[in-house]
Amino acid sequence: MIKIIKMLLAPFAVFSLALGVSISLTTPQGIAVHAAEYLNNVATFPTTTYADGTSSGSLNADWDWVGVKNEASTITRTWSGAIRMYGHSSGNGGEFRINPSASNTTKILTKVTIQTHSTSGGTPTYAFLTSANGTTWTSVQTGTIVEGSAYTYTNATGFKYFSVKDTGTAQLHFTTVTFDYKDEETVYSPVQSLATNFTETQFAIGQEYAFAPTILPAEANQSFVVSSLSPAIQVTGSTIKAIGVATNVVVTITTVGKNASDQTISQDVTFNTFQATTTVAEALTLTPDGKIVYLVENALVSDGYNTQYDRQIQLVDTVEPTKNILIFKYGINPLNSYRYIAGGTISFKATLGIYSGVNQFTDPIIISYSDDVETFATSILAGDVEGQCETRFAGYKTTVLGFDTAESAKLQNGTDANIVSARARYIAWAANQNENPYSATPLSGTELTNNNSRNNVMAVVIIGTLGLTAILGYYFLKKKELLG
Repeated sequence: MIKIIKMLLAPFAVFSLALGVSISLTTPQGIAVHAAEYLNNVATFPTTTYADGTSSGSLNADWDWVGVKNEASTITRTWSGAIRMYGHSSGNGGEFRINPSASNTTKILTKVTIQTHSTSGGTPTYAFLTSANGTTWTSVQTGTIVEGSAYTYTNATGFKYFSVKDTGTAQLHFTTVTFDYKDEETVYSPVQSLATNFTETQFAIGQEYAFAPTILPAEANQSFVVSSLSPAIQVTGSTIKAIGVATNVVVTITTVGKNASDQTISQDVTFNTFQATTTVAEALTLTPDGKIVYLVENALVSDGYNTQYDRQIQLVDTVEPTKNILIFKYGINPLNSYRYIAGGTISFKATLGIYSGVNQFTDPIIISYSDDVETFATSILAGDVEGQCETRFAGYKTTVLGFDTAESAKLQNGTDANIVSARARYIAWAANQNENPYSATPLSGTELTNNNSRNNVMAVVIIGTLGLTAILGYYFLKKKELLG
């Protein structure tokens, strides 16, 4: 079971204001305010021959065109830098249609102008038609073509589809299409109610929640805003994420649409956030979600850390030593701050992931790492005082005798420079005190004799060396006097 640490919210001076805004896209409807306009767009057509004329294309990124044949003899298409349309005696001649592109779902036309070039072969008449769905068309303007003249249709309310139709028997040619359009404005029903659908009481740090309120009626603007002043909460769009420990966190949901009194509707939701904790054994049984950040304190480091790869630390459970789990992150030990040697303890925060079916800690933040042997080494090497062999050795021996098997092996066999130096000093002090460095059992008489013998031999060697040095010095001095 996840252990929960609940705290009162402390001042978060280091956090900035956690105020977020979200527009929920639960419907394709937009907000009916200040639609952007895209004015004076001009489309021209490539110079082509009869053989390679095209009957469709793009006017710009938001609008396409397509030629329609109807009862004309030939489909509407490009021709010598213009659009050529063919008429028919029935009045149901070819068409040039403007359609929204596939990516255009929110824009509507407000003005279209065609610049005619010429007519030939009969009566030059036209019709402009509009459609909301591209299927049912309504004639909105008709007239007779005068060669070289421009013809414009304007409707500020907007229209989704537009068509130029040749209603006479003549061919109609036009060279450019100029058009305006804007973002579509939607008229919504007034908002009557807001239900947040929120029942949560608490979130672990790292946990997320996406709001999906019910706004009625269905014809009302379904967009909403999520906001919070609490530094314990991060707001991104319609989603909140717990990033700190706090009680009575308030998040506000506000409709974008207004009610019949021209007011938005808001509701507050309140909950607590907490720090989830776990252990090595428990973490192996949890279901990873990659979001909840767990605090692990004083976990025992096992064998397996490799400074060459510097990406994972293996932990072992102190209660059930057969259970182990990895902390995984590339560059987990920046600047080789620690050695993560077996026997050390580590505290950290991390999410839970899974690899090859086994849970592992990921993206850790290391809080602390300690190792009794390294602490011993750092301490014994600190300072030099007169008679320290007599005054300091006993305390350090007590520490060494308290080491477990792994720690004792690390002290006796470790190759780290700090440990090597500490071991040398400790052994030298033990020899000075005629003590067994790694056992409470006193040295035997033979060991004492051997130690004294080694000391006597060393004294003889030192005295002999000093005597030889004096003789050589005297010899060279006399020789210098004779030569001088």
